[in-house]
Amino acid sequence: WTFWGMTSLLLGTFGFFWLHTLLWLPRALQLRKEHPPRPYDPGEHQHIRFPLLYRWLHGLMIVSFITLALTGMSLKFSYTRWAQVLSHLLGGFETAGFIHRAAAVAMFCLFFTHLWDIVSRKRREAAAKGPPSTERGRSPLAQWAGSWKALLFGPDSMLPNLTDLWEFRDTLKWYLGLSAHPRYGRWTYWEKFDYFAVFWGIAIIGSSGLMLWFPEAFTRVLPGWLINVATIIHSDEALLATGFIFTVHFFNTHLRPDKFPMDLAV
Repeated sequence: WTFWGMTSLLLGTFGFFWLHTLLWLPRALQLRKEHPPRPYDPGEHQHIRFPLLYRWLHGLMIVSFITLALTGMSLKFSYTRWAQVLSHLLGGFETAGFIHRAAAVAMFCLFFTHLWDIVSRKRREAAAKGPPSTERGRSPLAQWAGSWKALLFGPDSMLPNLTDLWEFRDTLKWYLGLSAHPRYGRWTYWEKFDYFAVFWGIAIIGSSGLMLWFPEAFTRVLPGWLINVATIIHSDEALLATGFIFTVHFFNTHLRPDKFPMDLAV
């Protein structure tokens, strides 16, 4: 059941997003034709969208993810010639496994750093509002709760909402030539999907990977057959993540004609 469930997840996810990409491609070509890229002007005013910490975290994620993909796929397909050559270049399968786990630790660190930054930023914002009297007598706790509410449900929220559903509908209509190009908020629905895919990946790939890394510890409290389940989930979910990043995410961010050769937002 685990195998068929993961296979269905792979086919469903790739089928949906590859179709989304194929529908997007001709419209993106049209946009580039109508609005060709301008030569870079170093004197033009630039806007910094992401703070320095986020750019560093994204850079670390790129390095750790590609490392995990290379070492993980070489282990998953170890019976193939290309995987054996790649593993040899990495120092052998045992060394590839060590590199894989080191990159996993780096991924965990950047993920929890991001969560720590969110909580710290909300605390700073609540403290910056000053004493309770500056905000209609609200207590600091109420101010902090209000700051979190704005983060989760405000206009700049990363959480999916009904607006994303309407924007997705309007985007499909634009793909089919039934309406004009839709206007989006601060974050598009595909950016939100990419963002929370990391949370999903850390939870699913990370937990199953820890079970495979420390099987003796986990099977002290869990049945042994869960190691087999974790093997399937870890392998197939990692394949899904790798395929999604190098096809769908790369197209959405860098390879679509109106952004090619690279989106410099991060």
